[in-house]
Amino acid sequence: MPERKKLLLWLIAMILFFLLLLVTIWLVYNYRIHQLDRQLERPTVSFHPNTLLQEKSNTQQTTCI
Repeated sequence: MPERKKLLLWLIAMILFFLLLLVTIWLVYNYRIHQLDRQLERPTVSFHPNTLLQEKSNTQQTTCI
């Protein structure tokens, strides 16, 4: 009988560990998706390389003049 109780506790522990792992993966996945959504709403400079090139060309023109 104690062996059966030990096996049941081991099974419950494994199920809880698996659920904790699933919740952790789900939270990390949602956090990454949320970060990507925020980047699309307010893009950083890396999304607009043309503006950097225009700024550089303007400064080069002013230094040449």
